[in-house]
Amino acid sequence: MSITLKKQEEELYNILQENALKIVQQLSGQIWTDYNEHDPGVTILDLLNYVLWELDYQLSFNLEDYLTTITGRFNPDAHGLFRSSQVFSVSPVTIDDYRRLIFEEFDDIEDVQIDRHKADLTDPYSCNGLYDIRIQLNLWSNNSIRQRYVRNRVKALFHANRNLCESLNRIDFVDWQQLDIEAELEIDIQADASALLASIYIEGNKLFSSEKSLQQMSNSAYFTSRLYERVMNLPEVKCIYSLKLVAEPEICNRHATVRFPKKMKEVKIALIKGGIRVQADMEVVSRLFYQYRISLNRKHHPLVVADDDNLLPTGKNRDIYTYYSVQNDFPNCYGINKWGVAPHEPVLRKAQANQLKAYLLVFDLLFAKGLKELEELPDWMTLNRSLPADENPDLSNDPLLKWNVLVDKEIRAAHNAVRKRTLEGEKNKWLDVLDKLYGEDSNPAFLAGFNYYDETPEQMIGRRTDFLRNIPEWGRDRFKGINLYDISAKGRSGIEKYIYSLLGFAGVPGHPTANLYASYNVSVLNDTTFLSKLGWLIDYHLIMPERRGFARDELQDIQVRTQPWSDQDYSELREEIPFLRHGFLFESFLQGACKKDNFKRFYIPGAGSHLLLFFHEEKRDWICLGRFNTEEKLTRITNSLISFLFMLNRKSETFYVVEHLLLRPIRPDSAVQEEEDDFDAEEVSEEDDFLSRSDELPLDFALSVVFAGGSLRMADPLFRKQMESLVLDRLPIHLEIRFLWLRPEQTALFERIYFAWREALSASSDQVANRLSARLVALLIKLRNQDDND
Repeated sequence: MSITLKKQEEELYNILQENALKIVQQLSGQIWTDYNEHDPGVTILDLLNYVLWELDYQLSFNLEDYLTTITGRFNPDAHGLFRSSQVFSVSPVTIDDYRRLIFEEFDDIEDVQIDRHKADLTDPYSCNGLYDIRIQLNLWSNNSIRQRYVRNRVKALFHANRNLCESLNRIDFVDWQQLDIEAELEIDIQADASALLASIYIEGNKLFSSEKSLQQMSNSAYFTSRLYERVMNLPEVKCIYSLKLVAEPEICNRHATVRFPKKMKEVKIALIKGGIRVQADMEVVSRLFYQYRISLNRKHHPLVVADDDNLLPTGKNRDIYTYYSVQNDFPNCYGINKWGVAPHEPVLRKAQANQLKAYLLVFDLLFAKGLKELEELPDWMTLNRSLPADENPDLSNDPLLKWNVLVDKEIRAAHNAVRKRTLEGEKNKWLDVLDKLYGEDSNPAFLAGFNYYDETPEQMIGRRTDFLRNIPEWGRDRFKGINLYDISAKGRSGIEKYIYSLLGFAGVPGHPTANLYASYNVSVLNDTTFLSKLGWLIDYHLIMPERRGFARDELQDIQVRTQPWSDQDYSELREEIPFLRHGFLFESFLQGACKKDNFKRFYIPGAGSHLLLFFHEEKRDWICLGRFNTEEKLTRITNSLISFLFMLNRKSETFYVVEHLLLRPIRPDSAVQEEEDDFDAEEVSEEDDFLSRSDELPLDFALSVVFAGGSLRMADPLFRKQMESLVLDRLPIHLEIRFLWLRPEQTALFERIYFAWREALSASSDQVANRLSARLVALLIKLRNQDDND
């Protein structure tokens, strides 16, 4: 191996020296000379260029070295540098993928055939998007108990990985057509009869296992000749007097195999040694059968997964972050290195040395800051919410620099207070790079126009990093449907998880929004209902002297500040706000409360009390939220109320994906005992005839996206348009997608039926699920018609 040396003129140090001298000469004009290299100015320039050269060396390592921890661990996933197999996984799931999943799950499956179901318009249980699965267990596992277990596990496996608008039609098991071997053989005098007998049956099994098509009785002659060849090739077999395969009486299309005997009386192969028929030991034969079975299970249908771990670069932790001051490299005569100025030198000489030290401290800070940023590079690139502080380093631990003498702490603290900033901008730049790398947009531009909840820069970075950290999941699962057997947040569809993470929805997945309001003992009413029944609670005329009104210029601003919500504040809030005390909210207030300018204060002359007023945008009038004795208490309650309503708005943002083919009737299973549900028949008209409503709610490759539209953001028409566009852009183009935006009372009704339906499906309660499916169909049609009319 040869080492190639750079030419002297190519070295960075020489380049810095040459350019620095040119610039200094240009700035100094005719008075500059550099004939004497020991001139102080040239010396300072030389040493500063040397430190820059050293800093360039410290910046020249591979990226993985800077990201390798002190323990020697390099984890690219933590920084969003995912492997190709993680990011570019196959999606959507294909028939071959389903087969591989099933083979990987079970070691006793001989074959799996998966076919797309052909829809029959006259069959209410049929539609497009369904699959028929035919499974054949191996000969030893083929029994009713094992079939029942495999059926349930295949259902769970399929629904945990299935695509949107795909489902199972039926799972069938293919039985075996077992053939008996009848033969008479002359074997070697030294042959082990038990081992040879087992080998003959195993060769027969291998013969049929190598044939993948269904075998029929008409092929028996072909297989007999093939088996003859296999048996004759066994070293211990000297002669075959007779050999044939005896099939079952009926002709069938099942897979064929040889029957393995369990007892000696089932053996129809005669082994002759020296003219005498010999008997095999069935205990030995059975043990050899078992070993063969185990060997088959170990190598059966291996799933080959691309492993690109060996392609990952390896990093080396570098100890390069300790800063060594440039002042250490100066000659002793400058009086600024560790030897300092001689004690006998005059005060002026010592002051000059300190002046030079202060001048060079500027460069020390610059170089130390560069190393500090390099050391903090892993924190900057890691996909988490924390950020390193971008401040000037504190070099007080180096006595050479006389930090405490030359630096004014108060001035430095004031300077840092003004210029202190975090790496938010740089962090967002890195997140932008990851967006470009993976073709995502973790911060859609339209969100800036709907920042009703005062999202801070730190919260925005947290939302983006949470999203980008799950890039492999979005590529793998974006087209995945709901898991029928998992009603938790993990069982949601891929598009639900994607949108939740992308937009930072704070709603609790898997929990109805009605439960959110119920946890605070409040109900959300529409404005008409609330104003007609409880409007007197908010009428300020009842409080004002002589029931007079007030002019706009009589209203005063409130010092509103954003604060995190705490449930400990709710008892006081409920006590001070009248309609909360009665357990009600109304829609326009829930949404409009996110606009802080809608809150004002009015002082009642002569009464010594203050009214908390809220501007009702639809009524174009003020309403009274409460009366307070002091301005301080009014301000505290106002901020607590806004914080409470911010929280309700954010946590009520959710949506559901309803795949229409899952609403089709499930074929009844007489073995399952169903329980009656507790729904009133009058709530939603029950409709059992799905075919008559197929035009209103198509089942084939269609879904409804149902949004809870009660929050301020979700009620905004422009935000709704952006949301619909976002969903459409990220779902397969072959799907028909319908959108529904529900008010709080509509959401509560939908969620009640939806979650009951999901629970019935997960429990395989087919009759209950059928009734709830019919009610959900009727509700979706009714809500869509109402939406069209509106």
